[in-house]
Amino acid sequence: MTQTFLMMRKFTTSLLFALCAALCAVLCAVLGACSAKQTADPELPQALLQARIQGIYDAPIGLTDGRYEGPPFVAGGSSRPTVTLLQDRVARGDLDAGRPDSRDLSISAAGADDYAVVLAESSGGSGSFIYLALLRPQGSELVNYATTLLGDRVDVTSLTIANGEIRASMVVHGPDDPVCCPSERSEISWQLMGDEISEVTEFRGHLVYGHEAREFIPCSEARTWWVVDGTGGDMPTTYRTLALEPYMPIYAEVRGATGPAPNADFARPYQRQLRIIELMHAARENASCPLQGRLGHRSQQHKRLTVII
Repeated sequence: MTQTFLMMRKFTTSLLFALCAALCAVLCAVLGACSAKQTADPELPQALLQARIQGIYDAPIGLTDGRYEGPPFVAGGSSRPTVTLLQDRVARGDLDAGRPDSRDLSISAAGADDYAVVLAESSGGSGSFIYLALLRPQGSELVNYATTLLGDRVDVTSLTIANGEIRASMVVHGPDDPVCCPSERSEISWQLMGDEISEVTEFRGHLVYGHEAREFIPCSEARTWWVVDGTGGDMPTTYRTLALEPYMPIYAEVRGATGPAPNADFARPYQRQLRIIELMHAARENASCPLQGRLGHRSQQHKRLTVII
């Protein structure tokens, strides 16, 4: 009787393990939350597989055939930090396309394509931290000039560069997802702002656009950003149509990315800039976004708007 019971318990345990494995396989297939075994792209340049990457650890690391292995955390131990280039998650394109405002970096090369790559970092635990890194040719090398963390155990299912933007389809954590198993699909895009990778998002606020003042003041914040037009002229045209006088603030809902302001001409007093790539809505005013006396004229002669703090 005891032997029969033990055999039945063993059979039940094995069956449960098999069912759990099958369920995990189905979830991975349906949700795309598990990364498939990567296959090396024979067309990837060797300079990419041997690149030096910064922004993950305190010091830059060097890849060897697309992988970095650091020293063990404990002498003689087997657990060590690793960084792996996901060779099937590489995009190539020009992030400066049509952007005279984009940047002034020593590694810039006119007409040179950028590489956007995804890297997975593990420090020996259950976490797998996913990074987006940008590289650009410099001589015979590919130099990494910007890196940003995307999240823990997120899955980048596709990556492209188009119209000066990095675009990714991702599976990220929803509000009720456990850390192990993200399930929410998301489309995310970034722009290169100086040497920062900045996520493209939506903003509400007041817009001023003139020769000496090109400003955006978010609705709920006491700060002002320098504005760069990335709409192909649509945003300045709409502003001139709605503004009753030069440097009049109008309400605007825009899509864009923020970054460090250029150190030139009238942009010097500003710490940040907003590159507007889409003007979604504009009006002379909006009751839900009052100026509340936050603005005043620095000079009536030039009608330069500034924040009164």
